[in-house]
This record gives sequence, structure tokens and C-alpha cells, in this order.
Amino acid sequence: MSDALLIARRMERLQSVNEQLAGLFHRDPLPLDRGGGSGPRDPLVVCGLLGGKDVGKSTLINALVGEAISRDDREVGEGTARPVVYVHRAMEAYVRERFRSTRGAPEIHRHEDAGTRNLALVDMPDFDSELRTHEQIVREYLPLLDRVLWVTSPQKANDRIWVEYTRKALKDLGNVYCVLNRADELLEDDEGYPAGAGRDPAERFWREQAAWFEDQLRDVQYDVPRERQFLVCAKYPTADRIVDAVARSWGGLDGRSTGGSQQLVAGVAGRLESEMVRLRRMLFAQVSEWEAARIKGLNDQVKLRAYAESVRRTYELDFWIERLSQVCDPVCADVLQEEAFEADYCMTVAGRLARQQSSLMTLADRLMEDRIEKWPALRWLYWLARWPLRRVGMAIASPGRAGEDAAPRWGSGPFSVAGRGLEHRIRFLIQKLEGEDEAVQVFRLEEQMPKAEALAAKVKAEVREHALAGDGQWLEERSQLYRAGPVRRGILWLILLWFVIAQPLGEGILETFSAAHAQTLLHGLYKTVAALGAAHLLQGMLVVCAVYGACLGVMYSRCIREVRAYVRGDRGGSRAAQIAAALRSELAENVVGEVLRPLRGVHDRLSRLSGELAEVADCRKDVHDSRPPESDPAS
Repeated sequence: MSDALLIARRMERLQSVNEQLAGLFHRDPLPLDRGGGSGPRDPLVVCGLLGGKDVGKSTLINALVGEAISRDDREVGEGTARPVVYVHRAMEAYVRERFRSTRGAPEIHRHEDAGTRNLALVDMPDFDSELRTHEQIVREYLPLLDRVLWVTSPQKANDRIWVEYTRKALKDLGNVYCVLNRADELLEDDEGYPAGAGRDPAERFWREQAAWFEDQLRDVQYDVPRERQFLVCAKYPTADRIVDAVARSWGGLDGRSTGGSQQLVAGVAGRLESEMVRLRRMLFAQVSEWEAARIKGLNDQVKLRAYAESVRRTYELDFWIERLSQVCDPVCADVLQEEAFEADYCMTVAGRLARQQSSLMTLADRLMEDRIEKWPALRWLYWLARWPLRRVGMAIASPGRAGEDAAPRWGSGPFSVAGRGLEHRIRFLIQKLEGEDEAVQVFRLEEQMPKAEALAAKVKAEVREHALAGDGQWLEERSQLYRAGPVRRGILWLILLWFVIAQPLGEGILETFSAAHAQTLLHGLYKTVAALGAAHLLQGMLVVCAVYGACLGVMYSRCIREVRAYVRGDRGGSRAAQIAAALRSELAENVVGEVLRPLRGVHDRLSRLSGELAEVADCRKDVHDSRPPESDPAS
């Protein structure tokens, strides 16, 4: 996949993040470059000379190319009115296509130097000119440049407008050159160095001025590598001409009052000439098409990182993530819960619920149902005659205290403390967040806040169920301890078989053999079958039901006595503490957690989008940094 396509895809991701953030903040998306985020993909590397008025850009480009292609006439006052391009004749079409949509059509000067075939220099208008069109041209050309050569002078090294434009030049620092032109004027501030200082005066002067220029760049946070910083004198490109110009300006070097002037000026002039040679060599180094693509890719990385940072800064992403992290922190959630539900609220409600649990009859029924499942012979009778058997069991059991058998009265009373019900407290919590937390208004989360009535109903149901869970645990324990022994089960089955089958059948057989007159075999069979008739079976079933009913009544009475003992001895402070813990957990999860859920959702989305921005900005792995493929010898 090509670098341009990879950059374009990352730009699409950046635009998607931008639109999602705009939706969260309910504003229009930040305007970004719709051109895919990548520069022109032609084989040409274009370097633009940018600077303020009267810094000598035109003089510099003329000195670099060795001919007067750009006019430098201070008397005119307007300066360079439109871009001047110095390009190889074969690459002219690429230049015209690249700048086709810009405001100022460039003035093109062609050359035939094959060594700089893929290079082009552009002398730009002054961006601080009083003419508005100059600044507009610079703004349109700047994104289309592959390299930038900033030209300034000692008087404009820290100019505010120059600093502003350095922020707009989204170029890799390896594609940026900073040139301090008219560096010979720095000699005007020289106070000289006394003889015997122990170091070459020119060397010392040069180091100080180079350090001063580096400090100026550092002050504007433009960390251009030192090897790409140049101090030159474009108007006088050779050392001899620089010395002559300084001598004329000073009225001669021998007459200067400070010592060492001749040596100082000559040394500085030589270094200025060397810097011009170094700048020309670096600018006009041969560039292959592969290198041109790599240069553009590095610039695209810078552009994407700048766009991503602009999105992050515009939406104050880090601030809001930190702010929402604090709001959603468990410590903050505990504080909110404490404000809405004071410390003794849970214990007060728990104490009330502990005293209003299941009725005695309900517990006895559940205990009886668990036990009757272990008696298959009794199960069918219990379900057929459940109501009278319960009355028999109640009669057999000793009477309980008044009110023990009453069903619990839940209502809303248990959850109202100090005149404030559960719904009122939840509503206070929601209104507190809506009124005091700025994030609720910024992200317009009012409509996403849950309803107090629905939360209160859910908490009540869950806590009541937990209050009854202790009864369920006790019933389970009693059920596990209860055993229906094989002897008792055998006796019940024996009673059923005896009165329904064995007793009538035995009676018929005995009647047959004890008769006074002779009986035929056929008559004996008749008597036996008659003994098993409906009347005898009904009589046997009635006897069995009576016996089984008595057993069931005794069993139910025992269940009632066990339940009464449990109710009197087990419902105390420990149960209230358990219910209070359950209530606190429900309030934290189903009230405070639900109220904070919209804020947590926004926090999670912002964190995810912040991660995507970081991935978009870290696009170095997408741009190929390998060596260009070796050419085919056959070609």
C-alpha cells in the first residue's frame, strides 16, 4: 500500500474522530484539510523562501542560483508581488499543475541543470507586507511547499508575524532551513576584542552570534537542527566583497578604535562565505523520486500530528477526560451517596425490614412443601386437602403470640427516614449532578439521566428480596437436615397396601374357607373378587386417608412450632446488618451507578477517541523509511 493511501486513510480516521467529538460536544466539527492530508505526489521537491519585507529573499535566491531571476528593489516598496519559480525545463508542467488553483500565478524561470532536475526554488511575497494579496498568496502556497527556507534578518529575528507563520508551516523539521541574512550587520554591534584574548576574535564572535540566532529560534519553539541554521550575507556572497562593504560602512578598518578589527572582519567574512556555500550545497543536493516521496511523507506525518493535536486542543480532550475521571471515581461516588443517603439511613431502613418479613403461615407452608416432597405416599393427599390439613396443624400446634401470623405490610414506610422517601433522595442526587457538574450541561446529559421513580422501585424490590433471602436460607438448612427414614416410608406404604388390598383380599379368602356348606372353586373365586370390590376399596381408602391426614396434621404442627422458634430467636440485629449492607450495595450500584452511567459513558467515549487520535498522530510506521529499490542492471 502506498504512503499516500495510508496517510489518506489516517486522515479519514481523524475526520471521523473529529465528527464524533463534535457530536459529543454538540458543535460543528473543526475544519480540517479535505484534501486527504497529503501533499502533492509529483516527483518534484519545491522549496519556498519565506520571510518578511526587506529581509533579502530575492537577493538570496539570486545568489543561490547565480543569476538575477527575482527583482530586489527597495525603492519600489512593493517587493516581490508574485511567486518566482526556478525550475528545470522538464519539470515546468508539474509546477504549473501544483499551483494551478492558487491565487497568484507564478513567474517561472527555467534552467537545464540535470543535477537539480527534481528541485525547484520559489521566491515568495512578503507575508508581512501591507498589501493584503501578498499574505493571501503565501497562505495558499504554504501547504503546497515541500521544503521551507525561512529568511530573516537581525532586525526581524524575533518578529511576532514571523513567529506566527512558523506555526502554520506544517513541515518536518528535516525539511526546514533557517537563514539569518544580512549577518554582516551584526558586526555593527561589535565592541572588539582586546589583543591576547587567547582565542581568534572572529571565531569567538561567530560562536556568539550563532548561539544568539539559535536562542532566537528556541524562543519561538522552532527546534530546527543546528546544521540547518545558516548565517549568510546574500548581497555580498564572497569574503572580499563583505570586507569591502564593511570597510566602506566603517570608513576604513585601520582607523577603528577597537583592536583586531581587520582580523575580525576578515575572519567573519570568510565564515559567511562558507555558510553560503554550505547552504547552496545542501539545497541543491540531488534528489531522486524515491527521496522526493519520502520528503513528502515526512511532511504528511507532521501535518497529521498537527491536525490531531489541534483536534485534541480544540475540544479540550485531556481536560474533560480528567474532569470526568474525577466525577466517576469511586471516592467521588461514595461522597455523592453519603450526601443523598446519610449514614444511619441504611440501618434505619434495614431495621424496619428485618421486623417485617414473611408471615408465620407463609414460612410454615414453604417448610411443609419442602418436606412433603420427600414423602411420595403423602404428597397427593396434601395437595388435595391442603386447607383443612393446615387448620388441623394449627389446632395441634400451641397458639402463638398475637401478630406473629400476620402477613408483612411493606408499603413505602420502611424507606422513608426523616420525612424524606427514597424517591426524594434519588431525585436530590440527580438534581445535584445536573446543577453542579458542568459536564452534564456541556454534553447535554439531562435527557439521559434515569428517572427517580424507576430507580426507587428497583431498589425496593431488590432489598425486599434480600430481606426474604434469610428466610430462604433457613428453610434450605431445615430441609437439608430433615430426612424421611426408610422405616417410616415403609410403614406408610404398608398401611396403604393393607387397608386397600391385603385386608379385603384376606377377608374374602377366610370367608370362603370358613363357610359351613361346601364351596366350589368357582364360588370361592367369586367371593375373593367380591372382597376386592368398590365398597371394600372405598372403605380401605377412607381408613388410609384418615391415617395419612393425621400424619400430615402432626407434620404441619411441627413445622409451625419450628417456624415460631425461628421467628422468636433469629430475627435480630445480625439480620438488620445484612439487610443494611445489601441496601448500601444496591444504592451504590443501582442508584449512584445508574446516575453516573451517562457521565461514565462520555468518559469512555472520550478516552477511546483520545486513543484513536494518538494512533493517528503516531503514523511513523506507515511511511516507508527503507532504502530505495536498487535499479535493474538491464535497464
